[in-house]
Amino acid sequence: MDKMFKKKLLVALIASMVLPLAAHAADADLLNKIEAMSRELEALKNQVRANEAKAAQTAEQVKAVAAKSEGAALDDLKSQVTKLEGKSLGKWLTVGGDYRFRVDALEGQTRTFTDVNATFANVQQKLQADFFANPSTAAGSSSYFGAPQAGGMSTAGALSGLMGFSQNMNKVATFDQANAFLANPMNAGMVQGIGAFAATVPAYKPENKSLYS
Repeated sequence: MDKMFKKKLLVALIASMVLPLAAHAADADLLNKIEAMSRELEALKNQVRANEAKAAQTAEQVKAVAAKSEGAALDDLKSQVTKLEGKSLGKWLTVGGDYRFRVDALEGQTRTFTDVNATFANVQQKLQADFFANPSTAAGSSSYFGAPQAGGMSTAGALSGLMGFSQNMNKVATFDQANAFLANPMNAGMVQGIGAFAATVPAYKPENKSLYS
């Protein structure tokens, strides 16, 4: 009985000694695993930080490249603008001058006068019509110069007298010649007779206040 009890007691003692050792071994293994996991976690953190740093560096590099590209593009654009300016007309062509503007006002006045050419044309037309209506050399047959105070002319004589009067008047070039011409009784009578055929031009006031130059 005692022997059996001793055996059981010995077994119990041995078991009590073995259990703490096993528990201690389990705790040590757990600590080792925790330390290993801590190291792995720290390594992962370091890797994450490294990746973040690399990503930030890459972003900075991208920004630098973009800025450089924009700068190069800007420089290229400036170069193109400079070339275009160099080819522009303003670089080699100068336009200048003296610009002047003037506004003139034109006005005047003419008095009533006798148009000599129109007067002679009128009397010639009338005398020709009188001659063709009554071609005669009989004195006093002219409707216009047949009266004694007008010269008592025939239709033929009045027409030829007008032609001679016109030719002689064209020869007058001086004041003395004009006096001599009018001193001729025939010419003086013709002047008085022609007065009835005078073509007058009425007075006129031309005005233009918008002449620009």
